[in-house]
Amino acid sequence: MHVIGTGFFLWLLAIVALVRVVWIVSPRWPPPRGQAALWSLTLLAAVILLFRPHEDVFGGQDQGLYVNSAVFFARERSLFATDPLLGQVRKEARPGFLYYGCHNNDRTATGAMEIKDLNRALTGPWFPPAYPLLMSVLAVLGPARWILYVAPLFALFTALVAGAAARMLLEREWAAWVASVSYLLNPIVAWHGRCARPEFMAGFFMLSALVILMHAHDSRGRIWPDVVLGAVCVSIAPFFHVTAWLGAIPAAWIVALLLLRGRTGWLPYPFVALAGLLLFVYQTIRVTDHYRMAGYFEWIMESPIAAVALAAGVLLVLTAVCVAMGRIRRRRPSNVGPGRRRYGLVFSLAVLVLTAGAFLTVYFVSHLPAVGLFRGDSLLQVLKIADLYGFARLLSRPVALLGLIGWGTFVVRGGTMRTRRGAVALGAFPGLILSGVMYEYMYGARYMLIFLCPFLALSMASLATLLPATPGWRKRVPVIVAMALALLGVQNRLHLYRITEYQGFTRFLGSFADQVMRENGILLFEYSRIAAPLRSFFGVPTLALDNERHTDYAAQEEAWAAIMRANPSRPAFFATPFPPPMSHRFRFEPAGEFAYAGRRLRQVPRALPDSVQPWRLNLCLYRMALRTPGRVRPETEFQFPYARMSGAGNMGLSRFANLRVRSPEVAGLALSADAPCLIPIPASAPAGGPCELFLFVLDDTAVAERPELSVRVGDAEWRAGARTHLIADWSVYRLRPECTADRTLEIRASCPGLLTDAQMVWSGGACSLLDAPDASALVRRRPRPFMTRRARQDAELVVPVPGEGKGWLLTFLVAPDAVGETITLDISSRERAQERPFPRPIPTGRWRWDVWPMPASTGWAVSRMRIHSDRVFDPGQPGYPSDLAVMMGYWAVVR
Repeated sequence: MHVIGTGFFLWLLAIVALVRVVWIVSPRWPPPRGQAALWSLTLLAAVILLFRPHEDVFGGQDQGLYVNSAVFFARERSLFATDPLLGQVRKEARPGFLYYGCHNNDRTATGAMEIKDLNRALTGPWFPPAYPLLMSVLAVLGPARWILYVAPLFALFTALVAGAAARMLLEREWAAWVASVSYLLNPIVAWHGRCARPEFMAGFFMLSALVILMHAHDSRGRIWPDVVLGAVCVSIAPFFHVTAWLGAIPAAWIVALLLLRGRTGWLPYPFVALAGLLLFVYQTIRVTDHYRMAGYFEWIMESPIAAVALAAGVLLVLTAVCVAMGRIRRRRPSNVGPGRRRYGLVFSLAVLVLTAGAFLTVYFVSHLPAVGLFRGDSLLQVLKIADLYGFARLLSRPVALLGLIGWGTFVVRGGTMRTRRGAVALGAFPGLILSGVMYEYMYGARYMLIFLCPFLALSMASLATLLPATPGWRKRVPVIVAMALALLGVQNRLHLYRITEYQGFTRFLGSFADQVMRENGILLFEYSRIAAPLRSFFGVPTLALDNERHTDYAAQEEAWAAIMRANPSRPAFFATPFPPPMSHRFRFEPAGEFAYAGRRLRQVPRALPDSVQPWRLNLCLYRMALRTPGRVRPETEFQFPYARMSGAGNMGLSRFANLRVRSPEVAGLALSADAPCLIPIPASAPAGGPCELFLFVLDDTAVAERPELSVRVGDAEWRAGARTHLIADWSVYRLRPECTADRTLEIRASCPGLLTDAQMVWSGGACSLLDAPDASALVRRRPRPFMTRRARQDAELVVPVPGEGKGWLLTFLVAPDAVGETITLDISSRERAQERPFPRPIPTGRWRWDVWPMPASTGWAVSRMRIHSDRVFDPGQPGYPSDLAVMMGYWAVVR
């Protein structure tokens, strides 16, 4: 329960900080009617703009991780919990259910929670838990979907606090409104303000601390409440995002300078800051260490007494110096005059030259790929040069240039706050210049939310309020200028404001989860990123299969079968967005289909995303049962011909490599009724005896009628059997002629078609009649695009056995050119390994259909067909296996 209490504390702190900031900058209450109306309209527009959250709840990316973690904490009431299903898996088999596998530094089951102890199946926070804890409160108080509105709310809070900072630093009437509107209409804020982003909380607390601490500096009475509140806000910001330390450390130095000048009212600050640092160290060591910082704190754990003594000594020395300097300061007269004002101008000019020069330098350097200060497994790897080039492209270059000009006016403009603005600019400089690299400009722009976006709003407010205040309508000039700047930034970026990614996706997943939960079921899900919200957001007991990195599910299937036996009273389900599953261990009974249609932004590396693309997801749910030999006839479970296309799923496949989409040219012989197609029968075919002929035809989609074929060998003529549609554009015709001494096959068709393969199969052999046709007679066509995968050495297909009778496996594949002119391939049943193999040479470089014999009966409804080749090749590319063989597009089983 203390976990939810921490979330309530964070909400209380945020509300107190916001109320205090508004109270500081709003001495007149209620405000004038005109201002009240303008602010009300602004807040209403902000709600319409922001409170349409993107429903990206997938695992594996930051936003989904935070959302799923929040609901997980709310449900478990703890940061750590044992995964009930993973705990039932044998320890040696557990890595097979991990996302990314167990060879990476981060181990997670679904891309949402990190596996802290695989032996105990203990899960815990992957990222710092402050933001999920903040969101978890809403999941406790109401529907889990409420947590999606936390980021929009804090984006609005940050806009208000940015306005308050502008009001204090610029000392102009309209500065607060201009800064808030500039912040809200920033396309980066408008987009990410609807994502689950902890950067908004970090930025909110940093800006709140700035306003509160500036007010404390100006106060002459009791300031310790503001100092404590400001110190807590600064200290809590890094718990939301580690880059907030780039603002917390300069703030500590500025406070240290105040203490060294004898400002005793600031003494609570270092004590609060030290407590925050120790709590951060505790979180790093005991809770999560995503940024690999524990090594820097080992000396604290090894010698805690020495560490505490050192900290106490520093605080005592700092306190003593502060008290001594305070006494000296009170004895000296105040030193404020023209010299002091000239010093402020020189200081501001120096800050401007330093920061503006650095901004321009970084702008022209940061467009180079992955510019960073440090690499490797180090704390310093988080310090990356800000991608100001990408920042400018997202905003538009004119807006970026105006922001730079506004920065100059912010630093050097006159007034009593000139020196303070210079100090603020200097303190924010590390955060502005080290915000981070954007590998994908919109997704990576989240790094700019803590420092760059708020200070751009301050710069725009400074530029818009640069004109001197005048009576009458001219005092509203800043409003007009601000709206003009906002419209300039919105140009060509309206899609970033309009689109809501994955709208309605949580409701879609909720209806899916309800069907499993109603039956108190357990779920095996083939796609880890979608399994994350089902497991964490909706609480479905789920194990995930990472289809991208685990291409052999044998160990996982065995472990899941053991779970099913251990939980006979709970129905087991399997879900996948891929083609129907196949397994030699499980039967799958369809339990429902769920379709989702939404939209998402097309992310572009190092360019402004300029288009919105549709995104669809079809989920199929199946009830699972363990297979028993001889219990179920294949005809009752499968429909023949059983045809499939390669896909991203691996259930029923083993040792298949990367998925690719192809639409190659396919060569064949034109069929027509007028001119017979003559095909020589190769010498390898038997001169007599029974055989079977398979004729593969690529259908002409422009013709509604499908051809009927007649075949003649010598004086004998046969009509081919009924057309069997296999899959996509492909059909097969079969007949069983008696081979004769005549070596020419004559084929006529009732209407046009393209004969791509003619396979003759007999007892113990097979050959293609189109292996060496006359090249001048070939016609080339492209079928519709299809998905393909490379079969590695000894890959497997699980396919149904066609009853007691004999069946055939038909494969559409291509052998790689890299191995030579031919490759010897064998596809045979593992269950009937004693049968003689059926190897044959296959020409490389040409897509073709081949026919392989299936076992008549194995005692099971399915069979595992092994794909073995005598040669493989290594593409020598990262992410590809070194034992690639044939590329397979389609396969089918016919009786």
